Amino acid sequence: MAKIDRVKNLAAFAGAAQANERTRFGMESQSDDLDSQITPEWLRGWGIVGVNDAPTMQDFNALGYTLSQLLAYLHQMGVAEWDDGQEYYTGAVCVHAGKAWQATQDNDGEQPADGSPYWVRLLVAGDAAGIAPRTTDITVTVGAGGDYLTINAALEDLSAKYYPAYIAGGFTATVQLLSGFVMAEQVVVKGVDLGWITIEGADPVTTIDTAGLVDEYPVGTGVKAAFSGLSGAVLPNIGVLFAMGAAGADDYPGILLYEHARATVLPGAGVQNAKGSGMMILNGSSAIADNAIFSGASRHGISLDNGRVWASEADCSNAGENGIVAENGSNAFIDKCDCSHAGKNGIVAQGRSTVQASEADCSNAGEVGIYADDASIIAANKATCEGCAQWGVLAKGASTINCPEVDARNCGGPGVGGGIGAFAGSTVNAEDADCSGCV
Repeated sequence: MAKIDRVKNLAAFAGAAQANERTRFGMESQSDDLDSQITPEWLRGWGIVGVNDAPTMQDFNALGYTLSQLLAYLHQMGVAEWDDGQEYYTGAVCVHAGKAWQATQDNDGEQPADGSPYWVRLLVAGDAAGIAPRTTDITVTVGAGGDYLTINAALEDLSAKYYPAYIAGGFTATVQLLSGFVMAEQVVVKGVDLGWITIEGADPVTTIDTAGLVDEYPVGTGVKAAFSGLSGAVLPNIGVLFAMGAAGADDYPGILLYEHARATVLPGAGVQNAKGSGMMILNGSSAIADNAIFSGASRHGISLDNGRVWASEADCSNAGENGIVAENGSNAFIDKCDCSHAGKNGIVAQGRSTVQASEADCSNAGEVGIYADDASIIAANKATCEGCAQWGVLAKGASTINCPEVDARNCGGPGVGGGIGAFAGSTVNAEDADCSGCV
């Protein structure tokens, strides 16, 4: 059969009927409204015509009009709109709120929505064009009275509707957290680049409710981060200072980057009081976090395991264990960072890691201010390591620490540590160091 050419702007049969030429089926009144055509007489059909009578012209016109108007509606919409009185079976398709949906199970009266167990979105843009390039700035809001209730809903919709297109000077896509918003969810990005989106907030500090941190990444580790970038993902730029609320016994890092993932934490932003590490950078992952804030973490402010970070002037103070720890070939560029008052060590480099930490503040550490082990290298010109309980500066296992003009005053105690120590083939270069007051 040959292809049938499409009718242009299909009109209903008898749509131009003149007065009294078309009525509603079996009725005497006329209406163009499609829904009003479905009368009790319509449902009975030609049974309304007596045995010795003939159907009227008006009823024939009503029949033709109703059927062809239904076809005209479908030509116009393409897919019928959702109706709460319609039964939908698995696989059925409808349009609701400008989007196309497909039923995932039989339902009746279940309104299509993101997260519904009954429906899944097909086309997600505001029109039938689907995903569209984005070349102009856009801001969406999250929170009570905003465009979305959750960060995840905003990210899902932005990434589903748009993709970033090149434009000279660039453009911004911003997720704005409204005043009073509490983050009670996990943002997990796997293998997707969302670096064209920035999360900002109206409040000086946005609370993270750890009750919403329920899934482990990587699975089986017990680590339940607020933000996770996995398998080459790029997290949205984080321009909000978050603070974790009360927590149970689980490990709740602020940010986790795993397997070549990347993230940018903007100045003044970060995660305070993480119940774990403020930021974890693992397995070839990297982060930019200059002037970021990861203070008060119950474990480490920033921890790296075969990772890389640029975090000059970052605040990793008051960590429960280490301010910043770099292990297994990691690289950290953390000049002028604040790693003071750590429960254990201010800065640690282990397993052939390299740390650049000029003018870092590693004072008042519970154990060591700056510590290198296992063939690691630390450059810490003019660093401050005063008041540490054991050592101001300590190198072990064939490591090297270059720390001219380091301040290692008042470190150690009776029979414990001192200002500067080098053991097991290690070297400390500490010209013009100040180790006064050490015991």
